[in-house]
Amino acid sequence: MGGKTAMQVALSYPDRVEKLIVADIAPVTYQPRHDAILEGLTRLDLSAVTTRAEADEALRQYVDVTAVRQFLLTNLVRVPKEEKASNPDVFQWRLNLPVIEACYQNLANAPEGEGPFTGPVLFLKGEKSAYIQRKHQERIKALFPAACIEVVADTEHWLHAEKPDEVARLCREFLNA
Repeated sequence: MGGKTAMQVALSYPDRVEKLIVADIAPVTYQPRHDAILEGLTRLDLSAVTTRAEADEALRQYVDVTAVRQFLLTNLVRVPKEEKASNPDVFQWRLNLPVIEACYQNLANAPEGEGPFTGPVLFLKGEKSAYIQRKHQERIKALFPAACIEVVADTEHWLHAEKPDEVARLCREFLNA
């Protein structure tokens, strides 16, 4: 969801962005695709989970890719000791799931902007992902004329979770160019 936000910032405030990296998302409106993930995250009973392994197992029925589950579970944090009196759970979410769920369609919408962002932009595409398609390339070039697209081999949409070292390398190379 950060890619859409970053694109919107670059289009709305181009003077505040020097370079932009977008991970496996195009500047188009998508149909909802994360319903199962959101359902799994919201149905995870935090009052019953005492270990990260238990949370992983409970989430498995909604998210079958281990690397994706592990990435999602980085948002599951231990309840701080000072909050234990008001929250007896072992874990809590770092993200605001009710707001994400309520605003999901807004997050799926295409970014809007007055004109193109002319700075350098790197779009990273998961090879097996359908999020950046050939039909999106015209829209990408219209909004981000200096964009290049790099494909991360053997990955789906969650490429940063599936191949973090490769994604980090591509980002470093782009930022240092």
